[in-house]
Amino acid sequence: MPEIKTIDMHSHILPNVDHGCSAVNMSVELVKIAKDNGVEAIAATPHFYLHKTDIDSFFEKREESYEKLMSALEENHIDGIKIIKGAEVTLETGLTELETSKLARLCYENTGYILIEMPFVPWSGWVFNSLRRLSSRHGLTPIIAHIERYSDPLIDDLYEMSPLAQVNADSIANIFSRKKIVSMLRNKVVHVIGSDLHDTKNRNYDHFIIVKNKLSSDILSQVYGFSKAVLDDSNIEF
Repeated sequence: MPEIKTIDMHSHILPNVDHGCSAVNMSVELVKIAKDNGVEAIAATPHFYLHKTDIDSFFEKREESYEKLMSALEENHIDGIKIIKGAEVTLETGLTELETSKLARLCYENTGYILIEMPFVPWSGWVFNSLRRLSSRHGLTPIIAHIERYSDPLIDDLYEMSPLAQVNADSIANIFSRKKIVSMLRNKVVHVIGSDLHDTKNRNYDHFIIVKNKLSSDILSQVYGFSKAVLDDSNIEF
């Protein structure tokens, strides 16, 4: 039986963009580990905080980092794995007031899907209104990052707006949360998986590899199909 490919939909693989990988050689090492373990593509999703930077500056920095990584991968003869540009966009006041063309640049490249990190403040009406506006005003589809971090009532509130959801591999690898997350995957209320890797020590590819070996082939195939649909900018069929 052929190995089921996987796609990492949330990572901080790009060097020196945020508090993720701190050096190009660290990024190269992680890409090699991913490739050796059957990862087909890695979404590079550095943090974007509207209150800290403007979109043009963010993209200039991200592109410079991306080019350095791609050059290093070529120098080290590492190919056969794609690096997909994206962002982990923190939902803030004013975000949905930006022009659609600017917001679209924060999506997974060449798609209308945007990875959204929920704000670090108590959620009130503006949070849910902003999520709605991403779809209704801008025509974008939010994917909620690491949704397992939130309480069940908050998750229920999010699902009332039918967002897509990403889960971190470490929560599936964790014996205490695995059963719940696997159930969410089976019921298609969680759709894609990310490593959320930041470095080679504590937040690396270990959990993603464990998950790849722990999950059943049908769930892995389902998640792979959803991930491909996002990156191909296709509708996700439930």
